Amino acid sequence: SLSELVGYPIPELFGSQESETMPEKISRMENIFVATLSFYGCLLIGLSFLKVDGKRWKFLFLSIGVPLFLILLGFWIKFNNDEHIVGVVEKEQLFQFSFSLILGSTIFIYLGLKKPKVKKQKNPAQPKVSKVVLEPTASAHAIPPSAESILKVDAVVHEENTTGENEKLSEDENLESDPSADQMVQEKYPKSPDVGIVNDTRGEENTSVAENIEELDPADEAAAIQKEDNSPNEKERLQSENKDPEPEMETSTEDDPLPKIGTEVSDQSNASLLEGGDITPADDAELEPNPVLSEQSVTESKLDTRYHWLHNFMKAFLSSVALFLLFVLCLIILEGACFRLVEDYAQKRLEFAWGKPGQGHFHPLLKKLPLDHFNAPPKSSEVSALRVQLEDKYATKIMSFGRPTRDRLREQVEKAIDPLEKFEIKDIGKVESIVLPGLQKPATLEEVNQKLARRIADPMEFAKGLVIRVLPHAEKHLIVKEFNRLASSFKFLLERGLACAVMPVSSYLDLLDKTKNLRNENPMIAQNLYLWGDEMGADLILQVTKENASIFKAIIINRPSLVMPPPQVKGMPWVLLGASPNVAQDGEQLANLLLWVDRGRDADRLYPSRLGGLMKFVGKKNEDFESFAVAYLLQVLGFADQVGKDWPEPKPLLNSIAVDEGLAVQVEKPSKLGQS
Repeated sequence: SLSELVGYPIPELFGSQESETMPEKISRMENIFVATLSFYGCLLIGLSFLKVDGKRWKFLFLSIGVPLFLILLGFWIKFNNDEHIVGVVEKEQLFQFSFSLILGSTIFIYLGLKKPKVKKQKNPAQPKVSKVVLEPTASAHAIPPSAESILKVDAVVHEENTTGENEKLSEDENLESDPSADQMVQEKYPKSPDVGIVNDTRGEENTSVAENIEELDPADEAAAIQKEDNSPNEKERLQSENKDPEPEMETSTEDDPLPKIGTEVSDQSNASLLEGGDITPADDAELEPNPVLSEQSVTESKLDTRYHWLHNFMKAFLSSVALFLLFVLCLIILEGACFRLVEDYAQKRLEFAWGKPGQGHFHPLLKKLPLDHFNAPPKSSEVSALRVQLEDKYATKIMSFGRPTRDRLREQVEKAIDPLEKFEIKDIGKVESIVLPGLQKPATLEEVNQKLARRIADPMEFAKGLVIRVLPHAEKHLIVKEFNRLASSFKFLLERGLACAVMPVSSYLDLLDKTKNLRNENPMIAQNLYLWGDEMGADLILQVTKENASIFKAIIINRPSLVMPPPQVKGMPWVLLGASPNVAQDGEQLANLLLWVDRGRDADRLYPSRLGGLMKFVGKKNEDFESFAVAYLLQVLGFADQVGKDWPEPKPLLNSIAVDEGLAVQVEKPSKLGQS
């Protein structure tokens, strides 16, 4: 339960909340494990009742592949929508986890949906040959058939033939008297390969039988035929022998040994036997006449054909719709992953939805889509704990484009060894240890007239702005500790043209004096000031901003202890407030915080009207808020670069949301029923 996957605690991936205790998380994991085992146990038992092995394996593969694919989709949907910042290790786990699920689900689903190959069997039109083999019994020798039985078989054959009786009878008589009958039969049926095989295999084994046939008199043969006509029981016995491919064997004796006899008779030679006996042909359809279909049967066949066509059409249509929806879902998840992980794409999508900073407007088509960029701010008239939660959700959604930037910041913090070794650090005026980004530009005539440069085109060091970390104490070791802690974040800002400094102050007047001097004496470095402070430092920043809001571009306030109402001006600096979860307990402080947020969003342009005032919960990990603040500062910097000198100046409010001072003192009071 303490393990993590891509930075997520494992119980959180299965629905656990941070507020749950450890026994509750363990119990949830056990229930999920038992449910999974029970499901697959029942599934395997159910698959055991399937008689076809192919279907059994298909269901098994699909029961593994489909859940893997659903887990992959569910995880990416959660990851794309969460404010979950990942570093180097988490990104490696994300790649390995996603690749494993993609590969596994693809293989199992392919095996589950794969259709077996059906091989076409060739059926050559060859005459069928029925082979009758007399198997030897337990004795060493078999009794040869008597001459009387041989004559009986011949008589039955002659009697059952309906066409060419006289010719075949004469041929049979010649066979009885002529020992070379096998050669005649072979010459008469030269196309039958089986007859030649039989003649070759018989050889000398049938010599004794042929001699017995030659010794019979014609009178005996006629008597045998007459006897056959008068014995119907014997005839039925012979017919039954013709039906059975394995005739009964007589017990062998030592006096008359006879080797194993194998005879092959073609279907054409047995046609006469099939006509007179009970034996039915193998292919009955050839002998039956074509049935005549009635009108009702024709109508039913047409209805069946239409039903099958409609069934196949609906099946194909539903399959196509399902595949199309799945394809669209995969595209949405892929686009969300790019927006979540690629910094350039996230910024481009923001500009495509809002337009360029300073001249932005909502895109008419994208505005209809449920994108994070078009979330509306919470209503300003609400002052409650619910309003704070709505503000936190709004800040998370509206700043979702900053998550790739925060990821890169975390990676840089994890890899940094000496992040500020390439940057110059110097003292400017009363402020010590200002880190400069190292940017230069040629001096202009205006800058020469302001005595900022000696000659035109001389290189001048400048910065796009100065970020000041305000500390309410002057202890040297605390200043150095804070400077070293923020070195990686400073490097991230320095690479984008912002100078950084840690400035101790004793009061808000001291802070106001230092910031004014920096801005007046070093406009190339401190023209745009960004203040950042925690707790008591945040209180000092709020007081200075209320006194003179025009000298700052943005203020970042983290958990202030004393919140005063904002100034009655329009055109405030951008405001980012970090609030503790128990801020709703003090109604007056909460109302003032919400007033600062509303005043920051009171702007005519799109970007400040959406991003000018944000409130974010600060949890146990303070670095999450710091990374959020860095991404926020970079967005303010981008807007300031685009606007330039057109940055709105603060103006006194006449008719605006801030005139209603009753909002500042509005406090939640319990009702008679004890509800707020």
